[in-house]
Amino acid sequence: MSCGEDCRSPQSGGSGFTLTRLLISLAIMALLLGLLLPGLGLAREKAKQMQHWHDFQAMSLAMLKYAQNHQGSFPNGTDPAEADQQVRKALAPY
Repeated sequence: MSCGEDCRSPQSGGSGFTLTRLLISLAIMALLLGLLLPGLGLAREKAKQMQHWHDFQAMSLAMLKYAQNHQGSFPNGTDPAEADQQVRKALAPY
């Protein structure tokens, strides 16, 4: 059974994956990666913004619940250096 010209061996160098094809494939992948990375950065930044918004919303709701239970007064820290921790400690149950 004869192959003819379509049946080439890898040693003949006719149909192997050449260095040129490899470099072109790597260049295309690098280009696609370069297009994709800025989009991922924007998505990461948007996720951070959403997390901050959620934290702000949760803190606001906790302060309103605190005010309802304490005759309309909001929590305040007595020591300015530790006010943030004192307020968070007061709001912890909410």
